[in-house]
Amino acid sequence: MKRPSYKIALLAYEGALSATLFAFRDLVLFANMIASASGKAAIKVDVVSAKGGQVTLAGGTNTDTRCASGIQFDALVIPGFVFSQAQDLKQLLVGFNNEALLIKRLHEKGTLIAANCVGTFLLGEAGLLDHRHVTTAWLFAPKLSRYYPKANVDAQHILLKDGNVMTTGAFTSMHDLAIAFIREHLGEKVAQQTQNLTLSAGVGENQNKFIDASLQPAKTSPFIDKIQNCLQQNLKNRYSLEYLAELMSVTPRTLMRRYKQQTQSTPLAYLQAIRIQQAKQLLVHSDLSVERVAEEVGYQDVNGFRRVFLREVGERPSEFRKSMGTKHSL
Repeated sequence: MKRPSYKIALLAYEGALSATLFAFRDLVLFANMIASASGKAAIKVDVVSAKGGQVTLAGGTNTDTRCASGIQFDALVIPGFVFSQAQDLKQLLVGFNNEALLIKRLHEKGTLIAANCVGTFLLGEAGLLDHRHVTTAWLFAPKLSRYYPKANVDAQHILLKDGNVMTTGAFTSMHDLAIAFIREHLGEKVAQQTQNLTLSAGVGENQNKFIDASLQPAKTSPFIDKIQNCLQQNLKNRYSLEYLAELMSVTPRTLMRRYKQQTQSTPLAYLQAIRIQQAKQLLVHSDLSVERVAEEVGYQDVNGFRRVFLREVGERPSEFRKSMGTKHSL
């Protein structure tokens, strides 16, 4: 095999997800093996850290790293990390100050910076998200928007590139990122063969189909809870802002203002989200027709339901049912 023409550094740091870090490396390894048959130059991958030495990844896995400042590379890839909704993410991010400084310094030198999942938050700490179109795991997109309000967060996408910054969605979209690098530097044929060999075809271009409202953090405000409980219990009923305002003993304008302040959204958007979530469950786990599913979640106009579903999920109901592996009749 020829001398490597492109060099990538994988950033290891305390608590980083080892599976995504090593999956990226291994996919490139397979691609290099395939490319060698035609004499193509390999992509070189190094595992680096801010200071070098041994790093403890998520789950207690230890890995040896090279100091990032001691080697030359074209791109830095940042895996996500583990944290729970109960943790103070802002406080956790303070612990990544060395990584943020490294990312900022490399970006200023012109290095391509790519982040997977919540690794995007490290880009935010480095000041790289301002006025950029970026993505992250759908579950944490609202938090990313709140922390870095100058970023244009679009969690619908699996992968976005804006200048010399790339961001991806949740966990396994690290595969999509690896394939993107392989396609760019080893060609479409090698990328396709690598996907075929490793069964890493990716999940498409849209994260919305995987949104599960039950995994999103619960609201703690009694005001919000009462509104959302009402909407959940009246899923099939026609939406009425006036009814909600009367229930809460406030004016419609006050209800909208308070709701948006606390959720960065609207009651109607919440209702549509839970309707679509219920529709996805019915499409996957029942044999109801699309028309019946629409009725069950409160849409009297099936064409209107299809439009909303397509907008929110990125696929038509029948396409979603097929892509999720169900064989129920339509």
